[in-house]
Amino acid sequence: MIRPIMTAALQRASRLWFVRPFPPPQFQFQLAGMGGALPNNVLQPPQLHKPTSSLLDAIWLAVPKSRVSRSRKRMKTTISKRIVAKKNIVVDGRTGELTLKHKLPFNWKEYLPKL
Repeated sequence: MIRPIMTAALQRASRLWFVRPFPPPQFQFQLAGMGGALPNNVLQPPQLHKPTSSLLDAIWLAVPKSRVSRSRKRMKTTISKRIVAKKNIVVDGRTGELTLKHKLPFNWKEYLPKL
């Protein structure tokens, strides 16, 4: 989306710069004997177009954007800071409790068969 805007701005700035590098002189009307009593903009003809934008104004649009979004940054930090899954903690098949490997569960006596 930014590329078409940037290219259009660069083309417009280069077109205006190469066609008219210096704006035409502005004529000022002066009454005889008045000197500079009137402000300069009272009798000036109105400008037909805005002053040309410089090439630096067009380059302002070409700011590099971040290629990594916030969600990807969050995923990266959560993956690196997550709690590591331990391999020695398992779910006991008989009781369904979390236990350490090669250890009896906490309520192991309740699950013994009745004799």
